[in-house]
Amino acid sequence: RRVIVNDVMSHPNWAGFRQIAEQAQLKACWSEPIISPAGTVLGTFAMYYREPREPGPVELQAIEGAARVAAIAIEHEQTQQSLREVKETFESRVAERTRELTEANRELSKAEEQMRLAAVAFRAHDSMVITDKQGKILQVNESFTKLTGYTPDEVIGKTLGILKSGRHGKEFYEQMWTAIRAEGYWEGEIWNRRKDGHVYPQRLTITCVKNESGETTHYVGDGQDITNTSGLRLIAWRSALPASYSKASSP
Repeated sequence: RRVIVNDVMSHPNWAGFRQIAEQAQLKACWSEPIISPAGTVLGTFAMYYREPREPGPVELQAIEGAARVAAIAIEHEQTQQSLREVKETFESRVAERTRELTEANRELSKAEEQMRLAAVAFRAHDSMVITDKQGKILQVNESFTKLTGYTPDEVIGKTLGILKSGRHGKEFYEQMWTAIRAEGYWEGEIWNRRKDGHVYPQRLTITCVKNESGETTHYVGDGQDITNTSGLRLIAWRSALPASYSKASSP
């Protein structure tokens, strides 16, 4: 509210400031609150005089008008400051979002490149199969179908147990999965069975696919049919036998 002090040397509001007022040669003070349209007090507009005096109607109108102008100026400055802060925040967020999108596009490009390479690899000559972490088949390539005789529809959702030949005992598979869990992969020779029942030897590599947390999410099997090379190894092995080695005693 408005406070009119005709004489600062006698008014109780100035009891603690009379010495300072006297040094400044201030004798009267008329103070008008600067109020925003919303009713918030933004500050005060004050008139000081070097002699005791009381304002007249014209002077009261003048300080009221000055307070209104000051309210407009202050609100304008506050609005401009708010706009500047909003603009700075918006620009900062846009820049941050742009960086995020740039990085996301970079990662997407890498992922697309990896997918293209993976697609090329999946069309390779080797028999390839992808399973989930439970070992259920998710995808096989054309070479898998040519080697095993199974179409994708016949194996997807099933496990690789469909290929078991019966030539390996439980211990063989336990050792295989122990190595996969410990090392992240297994490589070796295995006997598998085709859809038509024929058993064939295969050079197989099983690799774990892990997420960013190091948890296994998939397995990838990469196999080569070594039927012919196994036959060559068998011929070479037999040719190396001593002449006295009887045929009946051969394994």
